[in-house]
Amino acid sequence: MPTPVGDWLLSEGLAVPGGYAAVRARYARLRGELREAAAWAREGLRAEPEDGVCGAELDLAACQFGDIRGTGVWAAAARGDIGAALDRIAGDEASALYDAVRLGAPERVAGRLPGEGVFARHADALARGDGPALDRAAEALAERGFLLFAAEAHAQAVPAHRDPRAARLSRTRALALARRCQGARTPALSGLVLGELTARQRQIVALAASGLSNRQIAERLTLSVRTVGNHLYGAYARLGANDRGALPALPDLPAAEPA
Repeated sequence: MPTPVGDWLLSEGLAVPGGYAAVRARYARLRGELREAAAWAREGLRAEPEDGVCGAELDLAACQFGDIRGTGVWAAAARGDIGAALDRIAGDEASALYDAVRLGAPERVAGRLPGEGVFARHADALARGDGPALDRAAEALAERGFLLFAAEAHAQAVPAHRDPRAARLSRTRALALARRCQGARTPALSGLVLGELTARQRQIVALAASGLSNRQIAERLTLSVRTVGNHLYGAYARLGANDRGALPALPDLPAAEPA
């Protein structure tokens, strides 16, 4: 597969055109790759210091890292002033309207997001406080590559669930996706707390997810079968999983704490 032109230019030490860099920054940001988005925006500004689109992309990436500088939507959100952030949303572009959903105010854009698209479904589920529907929207967002948006939708599902086990599973999935978003800190992700797995639980869960039985895990780790079962039971409770059949759906478990 040919190397993308921008990557080739960088490898040769050549300047990347601002317009190209802005497009790469935007798509990286939409995927939740905030560090990459900022890097592309900086490359564009290095070639064209006055490029307003690259400057805006750099600010958007920085604010979704929690940087409070600036006056835009996400700068206000980073300062914790959600009302001011919402007041700064303008225009009818879907991505701008969707910011209101990400900030937890779907009523601001009711009926204004396109048709039956995933952004509209996310908005509807959040407006109704429907935890399972929010999780389904998150899965659809993740399938489309919007990992940060998916993490936020799972996070919003946590308080919407009536079943504590479902809420824990949504929290686990939100954290797993958030960890793939290069340090993103947005309002929807703030306050996510999870009783994370111990090092031993993580080890055993990984082996169980790979298909090993409790006895096979016990033999590999020189533990009793009963000990393995106890660790798995504790892990299921923390992850909100019913049994090992749910483990393959949790490929990116939170980082382990010491055993």
